[in-house]
Amino acid sequence: TQSTWGNCSLMEGVNFKVQIAPLLTFSNVQIAQLNGKLQWDSLAEGSLVIQISPAQAGNLPELTAKQSQSGGVVYGRTLSKDVQAVQTASSLVMMSAPEEKPILFMFAEVAEATRFLSALKGVLKSAAQPVGQAIDTPDFGERVDAGSADQYFLYYGKLANQQNMLQDVIRTSTYQKAILDNRQDFAGKVVLDVGCGSGILSFFAEQAGARRVYAIEASSMAGDAMRLVAANRKEKTITVINGRVEEISLPEKVDVIISEPLGTLLVNERMLESYVVARDRFLKEGGKMFPSGSTIFVAPFSDDQLYAEQMNKTSFWSQNQFYGVDLTALKQRAVDEKFSQPIVDCFDPNLLVAQAVHKHFDFLSCTTADLKDIEIPFQFRIERVSIVHGLAAWFDAYFNGSTNPVTLSTAPGAPPTHWYSIRCLLKTPLAVNVGQMISGKLVLTGNRQQSFQIDLNMSIDGIQICSSNTMDLKDPEYRGFYNLQATNMAAAAATMYNPYAQFQQQQQQNGGGAYLSQQ
Repeated sequence: TQSTWGNCSLMEGVNFKVQIAPLLTFSNVQIAQLNGKLQWDSLAEGSLVIQISPAQAGNLPELTAKQSQSGGVVYGRTLSKDVQAVQTASSLVMMSAPEEKPILFMFAEVAEATRFLSALKGVLKSAAQPVGQAIDTPDFGERVDAGSADQYFLYYGKLANQQNMLQDVIRTSTYQKAILDNRQDFAGKVVLDVGCGSGILSFFAEQAGARRVYAIEASSMAGDAMRLVAANRKEKTITVINGRVEEISLPEKVDVIISEPLGTLLVNERMLESYVVARDRFLKEGGKMFPSGSTIFVAPFSDDQLYAEQMNKTSFWSQNQFYGVDLTALKQRAVDEKFSQPIVDCFDPNLLVAQAVHKHFDFLSCTTADLKDIEIPFQFRIERVSIVHGLAAWFDAYFNGSTNPVTLSTAPGAPPTHWYSIRCLLKTPLAVNVGQMISGKLVLTGNRQQSFQIDLNMSIDGIQICSSNTMDLKDPEYRGFYNLQATNMAAAAATMYNPYAQFQQQQQQNGGGAYLSQQ
């Protein structure tokens, strides 16, 4: 009797046991193979036994599926370093290899699927020949809290969140242009895609002529990436590997690393550190990285409306007769809490009151330590009488291809992206006149929640007036969203005063930003 499971065609009653040395047994399991119509066909009826033979006498381990009664072999293969396995749903495990049709194992219980995957990965790890040098840096588990990591990978395992990034037209089209406009950097080359998600960058690399693409994804989205690769018949070029780049192994070094490791204020989520680890482990000498570098820009801003909005959100705690209770003892706590949230939105570049300063990161040479604890000292000359409400920040990312360097910008006045720009408010604003100097520093301190504590200190030179604030980058307030108003504002910004324009012109004259250093 046939039963339908999703869009998969499976036979009922396909029960088999799985034996993994020393002995692991799994019952009530079905096995199927992907056909040319992208449906799953059952491989056998009746009870099966799957045996995994560990590597012996120089031979690779093997997986064999046999009929439990007759002992007839239904399926078998060598477990080489090219084999990948991923838990595509709670009770499903998919195994794939280049130029072979994927195999699906369906379990009655989630725990059994998890146990099977763990055992299978253990055997596959022993079969792999690691490539890449050991590096003296904390691994993922040491620098990231386990609970934070679980939430992080759960988030990126959802298609809705992948869709949000894919539909960011500026993000996706810029990456496509950077890769396809620099085909000579990809044609015939081996490429590593770090944190591939749905695999879109891997597909761009294949379109640019890459010989082999290793697509690394630690979340359950790896299973969906495998499905897209199979559906687009790119198995000969793209290999999806489910794991963290700090832990996986590859059969060879790579010529190019591509990734979208950028977060709010560039560094949020701390994926850039994994990007650098991938470079140290797998990139050939003289290899390329897309992106190759990035710059954080900061500038003071004046925005009476934003400041009033945030203050008004704490007015509830100003009540001294709330059902007979005086709440005002918590007013300052409410203000501190509200102002600990950085503001993420699109804003008018006319709100900036001085030229931006910047700090550059060269991904080909920086270390993980450079990306964990960051200081950006600044000194601004104020260009108009204003109340400084805080510090605005944004970033550019550079793709220094051999043919056509490309820049992705999140600057105020540029077309909006899902990163937006960010503003750090002061609880006590600073009143300044034209020509006065404001000095201070922005300090970002990495934490185990895959984010940063932000410490902002600003003072008016010569008169001992200062203001400071501490914020949590993991808990921002999203004030701006994609809408027609934001798009129109960006389009109109070309005619506005823009303190960033001078740097943009200089950057274009110097080939995309590779020369930049802290100013």
